[in-house]
Amino acid sequence: MDDFTDFGQLQELLGSILGSNEMSFSELVRQLQAGDFQTVKNNLGQYLYGCLKNGELLHLSDYAGVLMLVLLSALLRAAGQAFENRSVTVFSGIMIQMLMVVQLAALFRSFLVQTEQYLENGISFAGALFPVLAAAAAAGGETVSAVGIYASAASIISLVSRVCLYILLPGISIFLIITLLDSIMPEALFSGLSGLLKKGIGLLMKLSFASVAGLQVIQMMVLPKADSLRRQTLLKTASMIPGAGGLAETAAAVLWESSSLLKGSIGAAGMLCILFICLLPAIRIALVSALYHIMSAAVLPAADKKISRCLAGFAQSLEYLVKVTCLCAVILLLMTAMAAW
Repeated sequence: MDDFTDFGQLQELLGSILGSNEMSFSELVRQLQAGDFQTVKNNLGQYLYGCLKNGELLHLSDYAGVLMLVLLSALLRAAGQAFENRSVTVFSGIMIQMLMVVQLAALFRSFLVQTEQYLENGISFAGALFPVLAAAAAAGGETVSAVGIYASAASIISLVSRVCLYILLPGISIFLIITLLDSIMPEALFSGLSGLLKKGIGLLMKLSFASVAGLQVIQMMVLPKADSLRRQTLLKTASMIPGAGGLAETAAAVLWESSSLLKGSIGAAGMLCILFICLLPAIRIALVSALYHIMSAAVLPAADKKISRCLAGFAQSLEYLVKVTCLCAVILLLMTAMAAW
């Protein structure tokens, strides 16, 4: 079992993802094997506290520049009555709206790049985790499950990567641009197109989850039964050895149960790591989205309603980034749970 308790490559990858707030994967597996859940809970709480203490959850600079434009719009609207020539106020309002669109598009680009990095981190960690789970399953005599874990992990990870990184995220970017342009126009010319994109993104996310869940359920209905039949056959064969049948059967059963415990502990530790890799970024983007929703509602009485619509559209686009991150996390967690079952 020593070959499966080092986790050198997996630990190195986890350290590069988490940075200064690195957690020990091998220690986490050992604590789960020993049933020391209180220590696991304390260690994960300390890790979460470290992330909060370092200010990694929320950056005020994410919306400070937009807030300045909102305040400027409100001041110009309040001072509009002082100008005899209304064209000056109208022109200033248009300029602020254009600056708002540019600012929000640039800000969304930074969140999009961050989301891509978060998804790649989670997918990379899962890609390194599943070969370890497959090796642990093979060591415990679950050769059919090991082959199934490795094959399904490769195909599902490729599917998740292509759908999330190359279809959903570009679709959300297009949705943001259309929503911002629609917000500053006198009439909602692209409302139908934005609604179509929303339905398409939602449908694709549901289909992706349903496909992965269906494939995993089918595998769980077949692979464990095949391994159980094979193991029972080997145990019955070992019990027929003259003079040492009982001892051989007991030793094989203990070895296989120990391997199953190790595989379950590795899977549980991997699920906790995936949860932390994807959870904190999703919470951070969700908080920023909530702040922009609050800002959109708060500035409506004072600033131009077009500014409010821009902020609301930006917040909604951030919500879709959160949904994509959560979709990827749920799929990876489901795959890990099924593989470690």
